[in-house]
Amino acid sequence: MNPESSNSYDGLDEFSPPRFIDYVEFNFNHPEYFYHSFGRDVVTTADEHVWEFDVETNQSGTTTLSWDKPTVNNTDIQLFMYDVTRQVPIDMSSVTSYTFEPSKGNRFKVYYGRDVLRNIKPDKALLGAAFPNPANSLTTIPFSLPERNRTLAVRLEVFDIMGKKVATLLQKDLAAGFYKSDWDASEATSANGIYIYRLTVESEILTGKVVLKK
Repeated sequence: MNPESSNSYDGLDEFSPPRFIDYVEFNFNHPEYFYHSFGRDVVTTADEHVWEFDVETNQSGTTTLSWDKPTVNNTDIQLFMYDVTRQVPIDMSSVTSYTFEPSKGNRFKVYYGRDVLRNIKPDKALLGAAFPNPANSLTTIPFSLPERNRTLAVRLEVFDIMGKKVATLLQKDLAAGFYKSDWDASEATSANGIYIYRLTVESEILTGKVVLKK
């Protein structure tokens, strides 16, 4: 942010350079301008702002976004990046990097202001990837629940490869939002191998896999 900048194009903004053989670039969305995206987007100073951008690349595999930890004088101010495809909010004041696969989704938003999480709402039930994976004993399973006018009946369970249930991690009514649940495999099983974790939201069922290596 800069008090001398505007929310559309000005001398502080930049366009992405021409693409050559390999490229990774940011494209901030600006449909109001004749060139619809900026490579750098500086806006005027404000109490709140939301940037929207895509990460474009012709390279395969994962891409890591990294940034300097922001210095904010007002402790009430938050800065969150939101992975729109995966529905993952990232507190940019707590971590300084994020790794993802652009081929599986490249749309992001950055929220600046007070209590910004109130504006980040999942639009569907999503079961994230367990981490760490493979796991030695403890692994964390993230999930999100969509906005509704009521709470949702949620159940999170773990099964072995033969379909036998080894753990029920969660069974309760929850409101929309972002959640995570820990599975301590040492309390449920001593066998290495592949396990299936299953999230049931009302009648919708989502599954993922985690490898246990003790």
